Amino acid sequence: QTENKLHRTKATEWHRIALVVEACGGNAEDFNGINLIADGIYNFDLDKQGINAYLWGLITLSADEYALPQNPLNTKETIIKKICEYQLSDGGFALSGEKGDVDVTSVAIIALSSYKSEKNVADTIDKAVEFLKKNQLSDGGFESYGVKNCESACQALIAFDAVGEDYKSILSDILTYKTDNGFSHLKDGEMNY
Repeated sequence: QTENKLHRTKATEWHRIALVVEACGGNAEDFNGINLIADGIYNFDLDKQGINAYLWGLITLSADEYALPQNPLNTKETIIKKICEYQLSDGGFALSGEKGDVDVTSVAIIALSSYKSEKNVADTIDKAVEFLKKNQLSDGGFESYGVKNCESACQALIAFDAVGEDYKSILSDILTYKTDNGFSHLKDGEMNY
């Protein structure tokens, strides 16, 4: 947990590095001598960070075919099961509390979408999609924690696309955030990287 070191409890730091390494054509199983997959997912205590670690771990595992180490703490199957267990009674997912959040629910759909042929996963996705539909605003957009924003709409668009749902109204809303040189976080805001 010092400068330039991987975090001991934030698994998502390992996952985002692994995804970037893979996107750049590198090998996440041997990146400067570090196995980001075995050490950052299969043998990482994902409970320390919670649902985000499970979601991004599964998304990372979906990026390539990775070797399963002997006696892993986690497997794709146990990660999928754990994600499904995080689903709330309203059909959504959240970092904490009993009420679903659009952003976390969208990421859960994205993570599970590669496994939607499995019955329990399909049911979980269906409930999560219904949660998003119920929380979609009349203009096609979405809000997270009471704030309408571009990122929530983008996450929902990716989730809808991942499971074959129509996302045209979401795209229309996203385009209302366009600025002269990019997109803003909030309507009529300044460009935000």
